[in-house]
Amino acid sequence: MRTSFAIALAAAVGLASPVRPDVWDSATVNDNGNGTTNEITHGFSQVHDLGAQPGPVADEDWYRIVQQPFSSYEVLCDGFTGDVNTGFPNTLHLVTGAGAEVLPSFPYAFGYARSLRFTNDSPTSNVNDFVRVQNAACGTSCGTNDNYRIRAWDTTIAVPRYNNTAGQVTVLIIQNPAQDTAVGFAYLWTITGGTTPVTSYGFILLPRQAVVLNLATINGGAANGTSGTITIAHNGRYGQLAVKSVALEPATGFSFDTPGLYKPN
Repeated sequence: MRTSFAIALAAAVGLASPVRPDVWDSATVNDNGNGTTNEITHGFSQVHDLGAQPGPVADEDWYRIVQQPFSSYEVLCDGFTGDVNTGFPNTLHLVTGAGAEVLPSFPYAFGYARSLRFTNDSPTSNVNDFVRVQNAACGTSCGTNDNYRIRAWDTTIAVPRYNNTAGQVTVLIIQNPAQDTAVGFAYLWTITGGTTPVTSYGFILLPRQAVVLNLATINGGAANGTSGTITIAHNGRYGQLAVKSVALEPATGFSFDTPGLYKPN
């Protein structure tokens, strides 16, 4: 009798309080729209479900993201389980607060994972866009076992030194060893920093292509007589581009290599 009572009680509790692994859906301030307080930052990693909401209504998860000036980002959805993904779903987008699509994602590797990569090429922060995950293949039939993992990175590359003064000339080398095209901008900054770059240079790199930029001649010599640092914003994956600057001193034959750095993960 005690055993039967315990089983009945456990079943009743289970029916009254179903287990929901996605706590962001059941929170008072949930992630089902632009009121979300779940914010994406560098190194972000979470597991969510797309279990249908009461109604039933297909679930969607929203994430805030602040795009810093002259910076780039990658968001990756993978680890799909259950019936969320039946191949090439339209699940991951960058959207406005009203839900209008700014940028869709595209297949990563075999196509089950989705990659969203974007840049903010303006001098001001963008706090108006959101990352949204929706359109699970199972729709209103999704349960709490229909999960995915979402991760994110700041992909901006920092080059700590360039020098076009005192007889030195700097060459910037950017290589794209991947099989997809990379597009981006290199920004030159004085050693004191600031909000306005000395100059910038846009590039498009085909698969396994590299570009070698003489920083003394780009944009009509706009960087001549300056020294400082470089940042590179691009639409490649985190760690995709290989970068270094080489300061050459013709009078002595010396050269000074400075590798490009990604923000530690």
